[in-house]
Order: sequence, then C-alpha cells, then structure tokens
Amino acid sequence: LMGDYLNAFEKYGNDYNIICVCLTSKFSASYNTALMAKEMYEEDNSDARITVIDSEQISLSQGLLIKEMKKMIDSGMGYDEIVSKTELLKKSGRVMFTIGTMEYLNRGGRIGKLALLLASKVLVRPIIVFKDGDIGADGFSLGRKKSINKLIDKIIGYFKKQNKNIEDYELAVGYGSDIEEGKKFLEIVKEALKLLS
Repeated sequence: LMGDYLNAFEKYGNDYNIICVCLTSKFSASYNTALMAKEMYEEDNSDARITVIDSEQISLSQGLLIKEMKKMIDSGMGYDEIVSKTELLKKSGRVMFTIGTMEYLNRGGRIGKLALLLASKVLVRPIIVFKDGDIGADGFSLGRKKSINKLIDKIIGYFKKQNKNIEDYELAVGYGSDIEEGKKFLEIVKEALKLLS
C-alpha cells in the first residue's frame, strides 16, 4: 500500500538516502505505488534522496539482489554507484523451477483450462524460467522425477552455454510447500554443480 511506503520514507528519509527495491513490475503494482509515494514525500522534502528500483525479480532472486547490495554498502561504495551496479546486476538474475501441480499456474491465469486438462491427463510438468522480469515455459517433461532431472540439466546447460563461471554467482534453492522435497533438491543441485567446479 502507498501508505506503507510513505511511512517508511517519512521514518528514514530525513536521516538516510533510500534505495527502495520492488518486486518485478510485471507481477506487482508495488513499483508504481512506491514511485507515487516517493513523489508525495518529495513534495514536502525536496532534499530527500530516494531511488525506486524495479528489481525485475521475484522473491528468491530479489533476496539475492538485496544481499549483493548489502555487500556494496558494507564495502563503502557510494550511493550512485550502488544504484548503477544494481541496475546492471538485476539483469543477471534467473529463477528456474518446476512444479508438482499445474493448479497454481491455472489460478494465476498463466495457463488455459485446456492446457491444464491435457497436462493433468498426461502428467506433463513444465520447466519454468523467470528472467527479465517475466515468466515463461522452457520445456516440458513427463512426471515429477523427470522434470526435476530436466531442470538440473537446464541449470548446468545455462552455465555451459553462456560460458559462465559458477564461482562468480550466488545460487539459492527455494521450495513452495514441501520442505523435505526442497532439502532433497538442494542436495541434488549441490552434487550436480560439482560438475561445473
């Protein structure tokens, strides 16, 4: 809500320069809401220094972006350089995942009823990639175990194809509702990524 942003700006704006990092604007109105709150605050506080950034990320990857920003602050980097580097860094974020059920994609309007019906009948599971602020399918697999294996292949393939050094990246594993499956997946990822070290 705009009031939440405005309250935060009022609480900290007189003593600190603020960088407000919002969830991707393609999924949430938080970015536009924060911009409106910033404008309102600055009407009476012209000396305030507030930058609102569309992270182009979602929960897990946005958290990693914030973590990198904290490192920049701790290193003594200046405000403008932090903003500039964050704008570049946010473009490198990727979230790759698969799902156990298509139900939530249907609820979110991401797939049609016909696709949901077909997927549920043949147990098709999409490999989903979130990048550049939006989400899309990057292949399909039959069944949960195969979809997880294909997801691992996609992660490994990304680093190989882009000729990226995995040591230069911060990686995280998230889960939706099954923490035990999340822990098992973390171990699978750790083993798989040893191939890139």
